[in-house]
Amino acid sequence: MKKLLSLGLALALSLALAAPASAASSCTPRPASSALLGSTTSTLTDILSRSCGSSNYDDLNKLLGNGSCNTQLQILLKLLCNGNQTKPPVQVPEKPKPEQPKPEQPKPEAPKPDVPENPPVTPEPDQPQKPETPPSSQYTLANGKPITTENIQSILYGLKSTYPEGMRWTNANSYYSAALNTMGYGCAAFAFRCSDAVFGTLPVTGKHSDFSRVRVGDILRINNDSHSVVVLEVKGDSVVVTEGNFNSSIHWGRTLTRQSLINGNFVATTRYPA
Repeated sequence: MKKLLSLGLALALSLALAAPASAASSCTPRPASSALLGSTTSTLTDILSRSCGSSNYDDLNKLLGNGSCNTQLQILLKLLCNGNQTKPPVQVPEKPKPEQPKPEQPKPEAPKPDVPENPPVTPEPDQPQKPETPPSSQYTLANGKPITTENIQSILYGLKSTYPEGMRWTNANSYYSAALNTMGYGCAAFAFRCSDAVFGTLPVTGKHSDFSRVRVGDILRINNDSHSVVVLEVKGDSVVVTEGNFNSSIHWGRTLTRQSLINGNFVATTRYPA
């Protein structure tokens, strides 16, 4: 390309040198065309340097703007100067590199609330106190059951199968109670036998003549200390008893009133633990 431009510039220079002297008078002194074209191997830079005194295209462009050279040379130089402007290199956009997956970062833990080392204890609401259970008696009946009216009656009525109603029982019948340390005959023997069947080895804890204190299982000495019975039931103003040697036999269920007991100067013997 530069060789073609050199040839074109040489032709233009030859025309410029052949121009009238008035036109050439404005240009800077330049060598003869034979000198410019003396070598076919002269480069464009050499030709420009020899023709206009400069090899810098920008300087030559200024000369063209000032009208220092003839028209053909101006045109050629304009083309050369405009064509020689350095174009910025075209940058090829780099292909975006595939983003590598970032390692998952652990999620920050939510801040835990400060917990005191010894958290305050919430007082429990006051609960009504349960009534204390009365301590169970260390004493039991002869069969090991608690001392209750029902358990005592169960034992006494249970003897009815062994000592049924009307069974002969006289003063000839006797019974010794180790707990009472007493030998009984007739009615007393049967009363001691029933009492031991209920209370076992429990001793006598008291004697009295108060009807309001009479309890099931007590031995009553009635009829002015002439007869013994055992209480089966206690009612408002009377008691139900079992007895031996009543008409020379065992009898169950006779009722004795309070007044009859009082009139007969009764005495109650109890073995309930005090």
